[in-house]
Amino acid sequence: MVCGPLEFVPGTDDTVVNPTLLVEVLSDSTEGYDRGKKFEHYRSIPSFREYLLISPSSPSVEVFSKQADGNWLLTHVTGIDSKARLQSVNVEIALAEIYYEVQFPEQPPLKPLAS
Repeated sequence: MVCGPLEFVPGTDDTVVNPTLLVEVLSDSTEGYDRGKKFEHYRSIPSFREYLLISPSSPSVEVFSKQADGNWLLTHVTGIDSKARLQSVNVEIALAEIYYEVQFPEQPPLKPLAS
């Protein structure tokens, strides 16, 4: 998401250089990269303020928000009835909207820990 006019890599019309909010749906094969090197690269973009990571396996999102001092604050939101606040674009979004019509795999019940 971009706030203001789109700015592109010179000579392209598909690579935006001024994002405010970036959203990733995580996968097993790319999660480490998305959280690591990719997020490190994104943080070098001056306009970048927020990073939303969406779990594909349960109603769970993580919001990394850039603070005034330059540090990043993580907010973890779980549960289909919860809402995530995206400060950079002044929006609150329900996880029920993010996961509309998503069927999650059946989770086996947790076993008690042996004492």
